[in-house]
Amino acid sequence: MVILRSHKKQALRTYYKKVRAELDPVEMSKMDEQIMVQFLKLGIQDSGFRYAMSYIPIRMTAEVSTEHINNYLFNHLQPPIQIAYPRTDFKTLEMEAVLPDAQTRYSQKWLRLTEPESGEILDPQKLDLVIMPLLAFDVKGNRVGYGKGFYDRYLAKCRPDVLKVGISYLPAVNQIEDVDQYDIPLDYCATPERLYEFS
Repeated sequence: MVILRSHKKQALRTYYKKVRAELDPVEMSKMDEQIMVQFLKLGIQDSGFRYAMSYIPIRMTAEVSTEHINNYLFNHLQPPIQIAYPRTDFKTLEMEAVLPDAQTRYSQKWLRLTEPESGEILDPQKLDLVIMPLLAFDVKGNRVGYGKGFYDRYLAKCRPDVLKVGISYLPAVNQIEDVDQYDIPLDYCATPERLYEFS
């Protein structure tokens, strides 16, 4: 077992990749349902939201499944919340939110990241909600991703009031030591045990 000796981002990435790799798939499915219960505490049904960006999980890295959340937003709310998915450019390190349609095909790239090949590219200002994958987060809402900075750059283009929600199988750490000025914190993070709220 890897021992966590530092709370800097790279150490946290290494540690939590190892921890997630050891999760049992059956237990992960149970935790997906528990995370959905916590997510519902956000009261999205009364928000008036129209557009969200979610993601398609990389299950080989044990990312939290978004199936329950995406299904709820699009199929159980009236009117439904339209769901876009990220499409990344690893040359420019920029990301866009793509709203798929019936003709959209999906392709895989780095780490088997599944992304839409076509669809409407949403203006970031239209997004009401962004649901984000992560490797770790702290009690102040700071997030550790995979180190490319896609989400931080993208969120800087969104409205200040866009709701930023992380989902994680694992609880918060006390502090991420090397947060910088470009890191944009979460508003909430849903875990199996609780919904964290950050002020």
